[in-house]
Amino acid sequence: MKCFIVSFLLSFSLFGFFFAEANLPDESFPQPDNPELSVWKIQGFNKNTNGTGFFIGANHVITNFHVVSGLLKNKKTKNLFLSQEGSDILLEIKKVLSLSALYDLAILEVEENVVNFLSLREYSLEINEDLFLTAYSRGTLIKTRKTGDMIYEDRKSYLFPFDNSSLYGASGGPVLDEQGQVVGVVSGGIDNILNTIKLDRLWEFIMGDIGTKCIDSGLSGFSPSSVKTCIKEEIKNLERLAEEGSFYAQYDLALIYLGVERNAKEAFYWCKRAAEQGYSLAQHNTADMYARGEGVNQNFKEAFSLYKKAAEQGLAPAQYELALMYEKGEGVEQNIEEALYWFKEAAKRGHALAQYELALMYEKDKRIEQDFEEAFYWFKEAAEQNHVPAQYELALMYEKGEGVEQSLDEALQWMKRTAQQGLIKAQT
Repeated sequence: MKCFIVSFLLSFSLFGFFFAEANLPDESFPQPDNPELSVWKIQGFNKNTNGTGFFIGANHVITNFHVVSGLLKNKKTKNLFLSQEGSDILLEIKKVLSLSALYDLAILEVEENVVNFLSLREYSLEINEDLFLTAYSRGTLIKTRKTGDMIYEDRKSYLFPFDNSSLYGASGGPVLDEQGQVVGVVSGGIDNILNTIKLDRLWEFIMGDIGTKCIDSGLSGFSPSSVKTCIKEEIKNLERLAEEGSFYAQYDLALIYLGVERNAKEAFYWCKRAAEQGYSLAQHNTADMYARGEGVNQNFKEAFSLYKKAAEQGLAPAQYELALMYEKGEGVEQNIEEALYWFKEAAKRGHALAQYELALMYEKDKRIEQDFEEAFYWFKEAAEQNHVPAQYELALMYEKGEGVEQSLDEALQWMKRTAQQGLIKAQT
């Protein structure tokens, strides 16, 4: 495996990549190149179901394991293709070279050579640097940005708050630094918090240190059956690691059962095992399943307990859910002060929904002391992350001069942004 991967790296001169000239009209994306030219939509039989991939060589593409396995779950899918917004070009994927279920990565190969591809950075992230995502969300190319510092890190991944755009389908998209170099791969997210596979793990995968080789020399062209065999083999490896006690494997196996395999009971079983080892992401997802009654009988007390454990480890999405439970009195006695505290903890970590709820409390909740300046501050924090209801409320505060000096110009600008994103009351 390693020899093969190294050979294809050498074939394009050890990442001596060619970039197109800069032509980015959006000043919020200061990369010197056009990363979107290297980013493609991955689609199967159903063109409405897609993920994202990006070229790291003339004919090699990185994406997620769950994108490949999810698309091939449809029995009508005989081939996978790459397409781009505004172009009639359709590239057929000829081979799936390697898969890693544990790190949610895949390497694909197309027959045609492309001109635009990205380089992988050779050193790790710094906490405060600016990062950007270029990906396909619901089939449409988006460019979005990191809006706060890293809020979580483990051996596998980081969590960052990103602009609160719709990110369904962005899985497999490259997270880029200001120079347009790849520093991670999107693997999922919770609310506006994106899970980003670490650069170190991506390097290990490309060099063949992790994952399963999928090439079958006896087959010519793309074969869904052979790829599905490789997927099954990689899931077996994941199951072995999970049985041996790896909470990463247990959690990833739960995600596979929850997503591609559609087996909620198995998903709950493995997620709970990872949660019992103190893994905060698993605690959050197990709490979600208890709250929804998915794969287990609905139990708000158990959900509350697990959200609290994850929240106390600093996981912002869990802090937000915990605040909601305190506010509503679900699984715990209603406590507005505790709700306020946990909304604030999540808000400080860049969680846009928590920022919005916190602002609403300061502006309108009679159970606490109203503070229009605090309300304005948190509405603005959420609004700048593209949270549409927060943008609307911010416009109203500028219009009324509540918590800020009155400015009809600012009110109009924020109301326009809100209206352009489809909020009917803003359009009216």
